[in-house]
Amino acid sequence: MAAGGIVAENPVWMAVGRGYFAVQSLAGALWWFAVFTVDAVREATLGGADPRLVAMLDVPLFVVASLLAALGIRWAPRIAVPWTLLVAFALVIGATATGRAGWGAFAMVAASAGSLAAWLLMERGGSPPSSPWSDRCPSGSHGRRAPRGSSSARSLSSRSSGCSSSSCSRC
Repeated sequence: MAAGGIVAENPVWMAVGRGYFAVQSLAGALWWFAVFTVDAVREATLGGADPRLVAMLDVPLFVVASLLAALGIRWAPRIAVPWTLLVAFALVIGATATGRAGWGAFAMVAASAGSLAAWLLMERGGSPPSSPWSDRCPSGSHGRRAPRGSSSARSLSSRSSGCSSSSCSRC
């Protein structure tokens, strides 16, 4: 673990985050193509919103920003993720109020969760230290850690855990 409680950068996790943004960018571009060519897609995902107006904002702030994030531009997720969250929020409110564009709201809520997770992977290079991913070894022998400096943390670290995994950072 790096200083400050942040997991040291792991290029694999960073590649996973960038890969997610690549898939998201491609999916967004394909979706916009479908919006302008298939009436049913436009109605199911945008409801009555003007697709030209929405595209003027969404293509640069979602599709292009996601592509730039996939290419490793560090500021790009700071554009794509908040935009994705804003659009998801707006679509959920709109879909709830009008009963239209429910599939668009659903898709953007899923994209928001994925974008946020991918951004965290890119920013931190791994999972946060308090997550179950980093608090357990692959064999499951280690439990959750006690807070630093507590007497239980000292006693836990001094005990033998019985873990023999070669990929566990605590063994």
